[in-house]
Amino acid sequence: MNPDNTPIVRTGRAADPDDPNPAAAHLANITGFPSTAADHAEPPLSLDRLCNLSSPSVFPCRFGQNILIVDRDRDPVDGSLVIADVGTSRMVVRVRVRDGVVSAVNLLGEPLDPFKAFEVWGTVLWSVRNMEPVQVRRAEEI
Repeated sequence: MNPDNTPIVRTGRAADPDDPNPAAAHLANITGFPSTAADHAEPPLSLDRLCNLSSPSVFPCRFGQNILIVDRDRDPVDGSLVIADVGTSRMVVRVRVRDGVVSAVNLLGEPLDPFKAFEVWGTVLWSVRNMEPVQVRRAEEI
């Protein structure tokens, strides 16, 4: 307190009379210049939030070198990649809807056998891929 019993005010904050270090009170509001990058700050990247992995219908599945994020509740539309049970195997196919007829093509664009039924297991939402170069070993190294 000042001799005239008025609180000491530094940088817009009144000093606390019970503060054990009253000299540091003025340091509490010193911020300098605001960062111009603060307007562009982004939250940390979270694949859980981005891919909605907390949803009970969303699963990560391994397919070759990819990890596919699949939603079992999402209905596929024309052009969607899906994981489908075709005969006795499970594969990734692209759904085609033309004139109300649903068909599937493999990843090379070749149509599946029209007499072979397929059942959609889930719709692929995301693909996470390892981009490291694959080391090919020669036969004599094996």
